[in-house]
Amino acid sequence: MVKKAKSSEPIDNITAALDVLGGSGIVASETRNLDVIPTDIQGLNDSVLGCGGLPRGRIIEMYAKPSVGKSTLAYWFMGQVQKQGGVAALFDGEGAYLPTYGAACGIDNDKLVLPEFNLGEDALYKLKLLLASDTCDIIVVDSMPALQPGGMSEQTDASSLK
Repeated sequence: MVKKAKSSEPIDNITAALDVLGGSGIVASETRNLDVIPTDIQGLNDSVLGCGGLPRGRIIEMYAKPSVGKSTLAYWFMGQVQKQGGVAALFDGEGAYLPTYGAACGIDNDKLVLPEFNLGEDALYKLKLLLASDTCDIIVVDSMPALQPGGMSEQTDASSLK
C-alpha cells in the first residue's frame, strides 16, 4: 500500500502568514549553500554540524554538563581553522587556557589571538572590535557566564556574604 504524501498546506499557511507580517522572503524557501570550514572528521561535518563543516559567520553554542569536553572541542576547532590558514581568537573568560594543552589540540599559540580583559564589558568591547575587523575565521568565547558585567559579579559577591 502506497502512503499518501503529507500535505504541505500547514507550512504554506505559516509561510503566507509570516510573509504578510514581515514582508516577502522572511521565510527561506530552500536551503542555502553555506560557506564552511571543513574539519578532519566527516561524521562531525555532516551529522553533528549538519552542513559540511563549521559555518562561517554563524554562532555555534555548545552546551553540556561541566567537564565533558566543550573547551577541548572548541580548541580542536581553532586548531582545524589554523591548519587551513585561518585566524583563530580565544576569549578565555575562565582563565583556564593552557598553551601546552592548546598545542596538543592543534593550536599554533604563536598565531592565536588571545585578548586580555578584566571585566565582561571589556571582553565584549574587544569582541565587537574583532568582529568589525572581519579578520578572524573563528572566535571562541569560553565561557559566556564568565563574561558577566562587572557590576553583576560585585552584586553576586556581596549577596554571597550575607
